Amino acid sequence: MPERVPFRALIRLTVPLVAVSFVFVAIYAFTQHAPKAHGLRIAFVGSPLARIHSQIGMDGVSPGAFELRAYPTAASARKAVLERKVYGAYVQGNGSSSRLLTASAAGTSVQQAIEHAFTEMVAHAPVGMGRVKLVSEDLKPLPANDSRGLSSSALQFGLLLPSFVFGILLFVFGHGAALVHRLLAIGLFVLATALVAALTVGPLIGALSGHFLAIFAIGALFAGAAALTTYGLEAVLGFAGTGLAAFTLVLIGNATAGGGSNQEFLPNVFRQVGQALPNGATVRFIRNTVYFNGNHTHIALLVVALWALGGLALVLVAEPLKRLRKAAKPAL
Repeated sequence: MPERVPFRALIRLTVPLVAVSFVFVAIYAFTQHAPKAHGLRIAFVGSPLARIHSQIGMDGVSPGAFELRAYPTAASARKAVLERKVYGAYVQGNGSSSRLLTASAAGTSVQQAIEHAFTEMVAHAPVGMGRVKLVSEDLKPLPANDSRGLSSSALQFGLLLPSFVFGILLFVFGHGAALVHRLLAIGLFVLATALVAALTVGPLIGALSGHFLAIFAIGALFAGAAALTTYGLEAVLGFAGTGLAAFTLVLIGNATAGGGSNQEFLPNVFRQVGQALPNGATVRFIRNTVYFNGNHTHIALLVVALWALGGLALVLVAEPLKRLRKAAKPAL
């Protein structure tokens, strides 16, 4: 006769998983259900008075969504867009038209928000300022093989899950291995998975082509950060570390990565937290490397590298901590 499982045991298994489902659905729905721009940096070329009026007009259309920054010339504003210092630029014209410079490679949601806001602002400008035609120019259009700019997010997620699972498997099955062998296994996994990812999105599919070595390096750094953080938390906290890694990297990290819409569209708290997590930093790192010649990648590099170093530190201190805990236990 098969051994019967008590109904109460099944309930105890069901309730926590239902609670986990609620948390996942609630956080993803809350961060994604009504995206709204916050503090998008826009270069403004024109008179100071026009900039003040334009800022007031923008705040009327979307309060707090845009921050107009003065630039002296159209060339300097264009350069700022291409160097990722700003998301777009408005160049006030002397005649009947003004120019709006955007870069869809920086995020189609940002481009659409900028175009909508400036179109509304120009259409409802005071009569005294005159009516002008708005001419838009996309300085960095997305290529056909990444037409919605989602390949960087897909690559991040494709690296995250295997790295997270690898950290769990190493914790479960790698207890008896020497520390140096466990670190070597992590290193080999990181290099192999990054190589496969770079080959897949580059030569195989062509989603992010022409930057094989850069994508391989970024992928290896992020995979290392995810695997080391997961395993390091488990090595210090046990299976509670698995839950913490899942909550931080898989749930919050993905919900705030800014793949479908940029991080500036996230609600408060999630927007700030997302800037400090490796998921969103990796998406920005890939996007700026592939489409903007590596401009404005230093902060993203720092974030991902710090997570990798933090995970490594947890792995290195786990065994000394265990010895200290055993020594601190009173003898029976």
